[in-house]
Amino acid sequence: KRSLPECPICMDSPSGKIFQCSEGHLCCEDCMLHLTRDECPTCKEAFKSKRIRCRLAERQIGEDVVECESCLKSMTRFELENHKLVCFIRKY
Repeated sequence: KRSLPECPICMDSPSGKIFQCSEGHLCCEDCMLHLTRDECPTCKEAFKSKRIRCRLAERQIGEDVVECESCLKSMTRFELENHKLVCFIRKY
């Protein structure tokens, strides 16, 4: 299995927006919103006024193949977001 980019704060490979500092260190949107200082959690470089998204990491994570927890069907993380809206099978 390939290694996916992960946030250094939550240690997850989240779906959604991923931001980077000027040195290229990543931080997911949820953790970015909860930072107490406006600096990179890895190198302490100050973030600029405009947040820089890392669309390459977002795409790499989104193309990862995962399994729906309800119906066990395999799909990409991108597809899973829409699938969850229509999947009514619940695993108990």
